[in-house]
Amino acid sequence: MKHILIIFLTVISLYGEKHLFANLHTFQADFRQIVDSDGEKLTYRGKIYIKRPDLVLWEYIEPVEKSIYINSRNVMVIEPDLEQVIVKSISERVQLLEILEKSKKLSDGRYTSKFGDRDYLVILKDKKLYRVIYNDELENQVELTFINSYANSEIDSSIFIPKIDSDFDKIYQ
Repeated sequence: MKHILIIFLTVISLYGEKHLFANLHTFQADFRQIVDSDGEKLTYRGKIYIKRPDLVLWEYIEPVEKSIYINSRNVMVIEPDLEQVIVKSISERVQLLEILEKSKKLSDGRYTSKFGDRDYLVILKDKKLYRVIYNDELENQVELTFINSYANSEIDSSIFIPKIDSDFDKIYQ
């Protein structure tokens, strides 16, 4: 869950970069996430919605359904197949400006960002977020590709309110 939060913050920081995306308030896209673990690749697909200042929804559609809600206080993972909800408090608030200041342009459309001990390669295509590549905490290579992305389109805030079945187990971490 940590790496998803970091990617969200990196997306916001890059779109907040003055000379490129000074006025970004929302971002939404379809995504493909490929996790490469020692040559074995697992592909996930879904949708992401981001709304400033701190609302994020990752909706995983394939190969399993899962929704990840992030706000300034916690991360909530809803897993319908397991009939469970995991709620984790965010103990330290990450400063977006700090991530922005650490983002460095490598070449046209390519940036690097370091957060903690993790490096992220961020690739823009036509001045839009296209791909983020990093190694997760298990040293798997993770590649997120954003397709059909929209910036500053209207996103109803109600989609960031988790819908939890009353029968689901709730796990607090």
